[in-house]
Amino acid sequence: MYFGKPFATIAHIHSLGGELQKATMLEKLGDNDYLAEYDGVKCHAIYNPFVSRFYVDDVDAVVEDDPSRKIQSKYIDRKLRQTVLRTRRKWKNRQIA
Repeated sequence: MYFGKPFATIAHIHSLGGELQKATMLEKLGDNDYLAEYDGVKCHAIYNPFVSRFYVDDVDAVVEDDPSRKIQSKYIDRKLRQTVLRTRRKWKNRQIA
């Protein structure tokens, strides 16, 4: 989800324990990797299409002003894969009443 220009949205914020707050998505960096800004901090964010929400990681994936975003992007991809696998296991192990 990206409209080609920066936009403000409600997102889950890592430093607030997942609380919903307004954040700005600045640009799309890769597959499901976005450059976001929250409270003056530029960081990475991912989009969860199942709940239609962005998750802004302003703790572990802060972007400095240098062009080393790809290293941090690998971290985001790894965290996303872990989240997807955890969700798949939950759905697989749930009991149908």
